Amino acid sequence: MEQGKLFDERVPVRFAVRVSVPRLSVPRREPPQTSQAIDIQRPLPREAHKAIAEGMAMADAGANELWKAAFRTLILDVAHRMDFFTVDDLLDEADAHPLPANTGNLSAIGPLVREAVRNGVIVFTGRVQRSRRAVKHGITHRIWQSQVRGKAAA
Repeated sequence: MEQGKLFDERVPVRFAVRVSVPRLSVPRREPPQTSQAIDIQRPLPREAHKAIAEGMAMADAGANELWKAAFRTLILDVAHRMDFFTVDDLLDEADAHPLPANTGNLSAIGPLVREAVRNGVIVFTGRVQRSRRAVKHGITHRIWQSQVRGKAAA
């Protein structure tokens, strides 16, 4: 048989099999109406808050303590240099200046950002923006405003 051919042309085809597949009738559904704008004013259900809190606690508990300390410092450094930033900016900074340790789950960033909010380092602007990172598939990130920019580092 010659290279590139799927069958030997010298062998005659003696029979053909015809398979008939019945067509299924599937009712047509209209796509859900979604908005590009995220309604951050509408409160989440209690179950959602509980699930978020549990997930953040698990991510925080599983994170490397040395990594968490380094990432806290990174958040503070970025807040001193930028008026507004997202998690993408934090990750860009971590990529540019590798941290002394790593963590298995980047979801551990969430509890550290919440800690920065509680400590008055940053506040949520009420706005979101799509991630610049291809691996994030356009997920939205909160835009944070620094409350320490222009102030002396402690």
